[in-house]
Amino acid sequence: MVHTPRWSRPALMLPVVLAGCAGTAAPAADSPASPAASYRLVDDLCTKLDHQPLLDVAGGTTQVRDRPDRPDRKSCVLSAVSRDPLAIHAVTITMLVADSTTAARESLGGPPPAGAQGIARKASGVGDGAWVSIPPANGPITDPPEPYDGPVDSRLSMAAAMAGTAVVHLQLNFIAAQVPNEARTEELAMEYARQTLALMTY
Repeated sequence: MVHTPRWSRPALMLPVVLAGCAGTAAPAADSPASPAASYRLVDDLCTKLDHQPLLDVAGGTTQVRDRPDRPDRKSCVLSAVSRDPLAIHAVTITMLVADSTTAARESLGGPPPAGAQGIARKASGVGDGAWVSIPPANGPITDPPEPYDGPVDSRLSMAAAMAGTAVVHLQLNFIAAQVPNEARTEELAMEYARQTLALMTY
């Protein structure tokens, strides 16, 4: 008997409206210290991001949607939608500016467990710290609800990064006949974390 995972309709009906070298000489005593970078929340973030990395993974066309703001953070959704067959790949990005680097580190936190055979680890090369949590894909689901046609797979992953007092949290939700593998998911998450931190810097 083949076991088919059961998934709720809300999980599948993602709305279509929808990145020191040792021995270095110390600076001269009279050299001015480099000013610490300052960070800000970015209006229309998902519009300002480069959409091509998502299109390279998902194809289709991109859509953006802002989510309700909170006083200390902004959030938006960048989606790539293909219609034949229907596939939706969405990256939800939430950014905040903490009161201190210590508070930013606390907000960054660490990766939640990814589950059996998934990955949950620190990531390098982005800001002052980053992590990803990518569980195994869920599927194939052989009898998905409309408007999906044919077996579909899904994966919900999370990531975060920080630089100074800026923090970015990402949620990647993929629903398609075949979802990106762990390596491409991590690459995409870190690319949008990197882009967001760069836009937040002034």
